[in-house]
Amino acid sequence: MKDYSKSTCTEMAKHYASAKTAATRKEIKLYVEARVQVTHRKAWHNLLADIEAGNNGRVKARSLPRREMNAELKRLRDAEEKPAKASKTPAKAPKAKPTNAPKALEGFSPEELAAAIAFLKAFK
Repeated sequence: MKDYSKSTCTEMAKHYASAKTAATRKEIKLYVEARVQVTHRKAWHNLLADIEAGNNGRVKARSLPRREMNAELKRLRDAEEKPAKASKTPAKAPKAKPTNAPKALEGFSPEELAAAIAFLKAFK
């Protein structure tokens, strides 16, 4: 087992991204989990979340220097959001059927309306 005790979060992301075997990745993941238990730094928590999600693109981005990492993470985030924005034709809402009932009574079933009318007639 390799000694990662002096490694930074960025170095661990580099090690994980370049790991050739599943055993090495598992070893690195165990180390990152241990670091998350004893640190308050969000970088370790984010790295563990990316490793657990299997998001290797984000792990590789975390292995870059800070400015490049931020730019790469923004690019990845934008790429994830684009498919949602890609539809150019918005879905049309179905047209409501015209009724003679006032707007306040829309949404009630005929049985509920009949019960309300009977209740009101009882107090007439």
